[in-house]
Amino acid sequence: MKRKVNHYSDELRHAAVQEYLSTNKSRGEIMEKYGRKGHCCLDNWIRKLGVS
Repeated sequence: MKRKVNHYSDELRHAAVQEYLSTNKSRGEIMEKYGRKGHCCLDNWIRKLGVS
């Protein structure tokens, strides 16, 4: 069985990263808000955007 691949717009990725960086919410809380269960995607987006 193939895994379902979700594609997110650049705007959504930037919004999620900015919300994480500017609030006290956890990575899990942010990703739940944007429809993901875990926080791995957010970690990848932060790394790809070059934000530390």
